[in-house]
Amino acid sequence: MTKYWKIVSAGDYEVYAKKLLNLFETEKKYFDNVNPFWNPVKQSSNQEILSIIPELQELEKLYGKINEMTLLVLLGDNSTLHTDHQVGPNKGVQARLNVPVLNCEDSVTAFFELDEETFNTHEINKGETKYWSEHLRRTLKPVTQIVLMQPTILRTSKPHTVFCNGKKFPRISLTISFKEDLVKLLE
Repeated sequence: MTKYWKIVSAGDYEVYAKKLLNLFETEKKYFDNVNPFWNPVKQSSNQEILSIIPELQELEKLYGKINEMTLLVLLGDNSTLHTDHQVGPNKGVQARLNVPVLNCEDSVTAFFELDEETFNTHEINKGETKYWSEHLRRTLKPVTQIVLMQPTILRTSKPHTVFCNGKKFPRISLTISFKEDLVKLLE
């Protein structure tokens, strides 16, 4: 069976997550606002962010050079059933490190296996994110799920969604891809 997630060590994540959230709230210049959900650190700001938040440097010691850091902000229980985008610095990335930032304790990241016919019903947005209907999100049974309470490698190339059962918003997590794909840690 495919391994979809793995809880891992990721340095002093409570400190760097809080600092990055504070920076997001006070210094928007460091972030690209792609949409209300997807808020990546600008590629040109990666090194400056690592200087401002030195606790993040531990991640590069553990997993290699950071590709992209993004704050994911859910304002409701509206995550689509999707696979993560495959453009820009994340082209070909199969797994990412996800870190809880705020209000993650009452939400579940669920993974699904789709037969070929169902898989082929996906649509693709301009960021090359594959996504499926809300009906499928609500009716399919997950093959596994995880509450993001500590740093976890997620196989983001497989269909997944976040169910926000606790209705505490915003629900914010940090997702980080690395130059060397973390999928090797799920094998």
